[in-house]
Amino acid sequence: MKYINAMVLIVLLALSAPFTAAGTPNRTALIIGNADYQESPLKNPVNDARDIATVLKKKGFSVTLKLNANQRTMERAIRNFGTDLRKGGIGLFYFAGHGLRVHGNNYLIPLGSIIETEGDVKYEAVDAGLVLAKMEDAGNDMNIVILDACRNNPFARSFRSGSSRGLARMDAPKGSLVAYATAPGSVAADGDGENGVYTKHLIRNIDKPGMDVEDVLKSVRIAVVSETGNRQIPWESSSLMGSFYFTSAPNPEPRSETQIVRTPPPPKKPANDSFEILFWESIKDSDNPAMFEAYLEEFPNGTFSTLAQINIRKLKAASKPIAVEKPAMPPKPKAPP
Repeated sequence: MKYINAMVLIVLLALSAPFTAAGTPNRTALIIGNADYQESPLKNPVNDARDIATVLKKKGFSVTLKLNANQRTMERAIRNFGTDLRKGGIGLFYFAGHGLRVHGNNYLIPLGSIIETEGDVKYEAVDAGLVLAKMEDAGNDMNIVILDACRNNPFARSFRSGSSRGLARMDAPKGSLVAYATAPGSVAADGDGENGVYTKHLIRNIDKPGMDVEDVLKSVRIAVVSETGNRQIPWESSSLMGSFYFTSAPNPEPRSETQIVRTPPPPKKPANDSFEILFWESIKDSDNPAMFEAYLEEFPNGTFSTLAQINIRKLKAASKPIAVEKPAMPPKPKAPP
């Protein structure tokens, strides 16, 4: 009976555990897009957030989506996000909207915030450090933060020198990656289409199979730099300890038992291989076939392999003893009687 009860308990625990597609670790995402600001509204963050949420759901993420959120909604969502991350697995936070750097700290701007001076920011905005703190507290496997929040500061005229263009670098906690739509001191383009320039290319690259997250972001950077003519250069701060794939590479087709696989010979070493050339130069005038045999053992498909084989045959042929017929000896003269 105790054995049966234990088995029932194991089954119940398995059923209650978070399920993710294809046996991947639990994937949790919080996506926020703010666009309808009273001052300096933006065109694409709501579209960006919706589209990112759609893509991540297809990749097995449990997604919480907040659009045009005020400060209270954002902070509550971030705290709940931190609680969810304690279940383990992968955490991803994405924000599109206005972001500010004030005295070295990054702030995400909610809707309805009243910001007249720099001093208002920390009371009216959301400190981006809160996201990293919740991730670090959760102690889950891996975390990714993506900030498409480097648009122009709509409050710059009323700010002193403590604020700057773009966002400040945030050191990623162990096992985390922080990605920015553009470099410090620069601003990101909101985009002329349905998405911002950065997020447009992010969505395209997430779907590419067999690329880990760092490769995805590298491809995004190349595409954004090309499209903007070097005006916008995405960058990352990473302390990842492993690899993460939004889309795994397809499994190779199983080989049938009757299929014959021929292993191609190793490629011929190039002639500019300094070690091979040095080796050959040291033996090329040798009259010992063993020297050329040693070359072929080291470089079986080397540049001089054919010449080495010829030399071996010539030297071995020359070393064979030549049969010489002995001349007939005249008969010994008989001794006189």
